[in-house]
Amino acid sequence: RDYTTLAPNKSHKITSSFDQRITLNMEKNTFGKAEHFLLQVHPIDSATFHEFRTRQPNGKRLLTCSSVVHTQWESNYFGKPIEVTVSCPPNPAKAKKMALARKLKDEKMKNPPKNPNPIEEQEKEKEKENARKRMQEFSETENGPAKVTKWYMGEYGHSEDDETDRLHFVYMMGGKWLLGQDVVIKQLKVDVLHFRLEFPVERFMVLRTRTSLEEDAVAPMAASLNDFLGKRFVEVVVRQKFDNPCEVALQVTPVSRLDAVVKQLAQKGFESGPAPSHMISLQEGDMVEVGFAGNIECTDQLPEQLIYKSNIATVTYFTVKEENKFRQKEQEFYSGLIQLTRRYVMTPTVRAKKVQGSVFTQGQNLGQGQSLGQGDENQQPPQKEWKQEKLCTIQINIPKVSTW
Repeated sequence: RDYTTLAPNKSHKITSSFDQRITLNMEKNTFGKAEHFLLQVHPIDSATFHEFRTRQPNGKRLLTCSSVVHTQWESNYFGKPIEVTVSCPPNPAKAKKMALARKLKDEKMKNPPKNPNPIEEQEKEKEKENARKRMQEFSETENGPAKVTKWYMGEYGHSEDDETDRLHFVYMMGGKWLLGQDVVIKQLKVDVLHFRLEFPVERFMVLRTRTSLEEDAVAPMAASLNDFLGKRFVEVVVRQKFDNPCEVALQVTPVSRLDAVVKQLAQKGFESGPAPSHMISLQEGDMVEVGFAGNIECTDQLPEQLIYKSNIATVTYFTVKEENKFRQKEQEFYSGLIQLTRRYVMTPTVRAKKVQGSVFTQGQNLGQGQSLGQGDENQQPPQKEWKQEKLCTIQINIPKVSTW
């Protein structure tokens, strides 16, 4: 995160402290007055990107993408366009080809070839070619001519070795992701792209996709990727003490740490209990409420909510007992349910204002002093609404203790 004050009568070059390849070059008189500017970069690591491609239906068509760049501007227009460079990994097929060429070059430098006899080399090549032709003739005699496989265009028409791709500039305006139709993206280096930013935006990034992806699907893909970055896939672990099943530990843990958490709880004496919940998605700071149903009740005062944070253990310990010992007479244990509910705030999305009959797009500069929300003086700010979402239900059993 970088805070900068920009003078209107000077040229500026802003370089991200996180990634030196992300720069913004501004000429003189880009702003009418002193501008307080915020630049924040949200990187997309390879593990998260691979998980997005695996889980999302259209994720396979996304090859690579740049980081998500967050910007905050005080001005609502630019006097001159801003030159922007961002880092974006190359096409995986090209990257593979370049890595192989680099490897062969290094091996050639380490082990230079000896000067061969050209006549002997030509004879060897002729022998290999004649042997290949004989094998092909024998194969056609036995199995008939080789069949040519015809591929069709579409979702399954692409290949992992396809080096063709398309670059798309997408940006967020008014909480909605849009596709920049007229932005020309140039590739300066293997992993550095350049384009011009004509007007202030909230966020932007560059997507490298397959050529089979339609333009109408680019903006929804950017929105789903942005939402996916905030998700954390977790499971709920409920364990009971072996010598006293009424004592329970409940922990919300990332999927990658599930085995380690079960082992840690076993070391504390919580060795038995039901299987972990199915995989659920949360966001950082989500509030999780714990409730009980069936013939089980909690005897301790639980916190109202568990606040989930991936870098801090989200765990609570409590004691349960049967609600009515005369129920479930035919079973050997008292059974109940632990219910987890996510409580979150829903803020209505503020739509981008339309300018001249279309959504504010590249090349359209608002006049000085005019903003996207101007003219709605009596408009009330959106009201926040609390909502609840059921996450999972886990069955818990307490063995009946015989009194005779």
